[in-house]
Amino acid sequence: MLRGVIEMRSYLTERNLVRASLVGVPITLAAVPRLIDGGYRLGQSLPVLLTGMILVAGAATAWGERAGLPGLFPARPRILRWSAVAVVLALLLMPLAFWIDQTLRGAVAALGVPELMRLNYPEGAKPVLAVLLWTGGFGTMFLHIAPLCVFARLTNNLRASILCTVALRVGIMALHLAKEGVGAAVPLFLVSAAGSAALCCWLFARGGLLPATLFLVVQEARLLLGC
Repeated sequence: MLRGVIEMRSYLTERNLVRASLVGVPITLAAVPRLIDGGYRLGQSLPVLLTGMILVAGAATAWGERAGLPGLFPARPRILRWSAVAVVLALLLMPLAFWIDQTLRGAVAALGVPELMRLNYPEGAKPVLAVLLWTGGFGTMFLHIAPLCVFARLTNNLRASILCTVALRVGIMALHLAKEGVGAAVPLFLVSAAGSAALCCWLFARGGLLPATLFLVVQEARLLLGC
C-alpha cells in the first residue's frame, strides 16, 4: 500500500508533469493532420487530446525505468545502435507487410465505406504523412509505450509487461474491427497487431523511445509507395 502511494507520488510530482508535457505536446501537435483528415474540430479535440497525452506520457516518464526498461531516452550510443536495428528490422519485414496489406485492403474495401478505406489506406503524400505523424506520436505512446510502462510498474517483470501490452493492443484492435463491422481477415488483423506491438515493446526495452517509434513509422512508410 505504502509502495503504491510512493509510486503515485512520483507520477504526480511537478518534475514528472513537466517532463510529460514536453513529451505530450509534440505528440499532440503531430496528431493535428490526422484529426483534420478525420473531420474532427480542432477547437474541441485538441484540448482533450493534449490533456490525455500529458497524462499518458506521465506514465512513461515516471515508470519508464521499471522492470529493466531503459526509460524514454537512455544513453546516446544505445539509442543509435537500437535505432539502426529498428530500421533494418522494419525493412526486412516490409515484404510480409505488403503481403498482409493485400488481404487487409480487400477486407476493408468489401465494407463499401470509402471514408474507412481512405483513413486506413490513404492516397496522396499529405494523408500518408498524417498517418506517419500519428503513428510516430499517438500510436507509439498511447498504444505501446505508456501501457508497457504501466504494466512494468504493476508487475515489475519485463516479459509479463510486454505480454500484457500485446494483449491490450490486440483487444483494442478487436474492438475497432467489431465497431467497423470488419468480418473478413480478422485473425490476420490481430496477428499483425500482436507482432508489431511485441517488436515495438522489445525495441523500447532495448533502446528507448526512438527505436520503437522508428520501427512503427518505417513500417507505415510503405503507404508512400501507393501514393
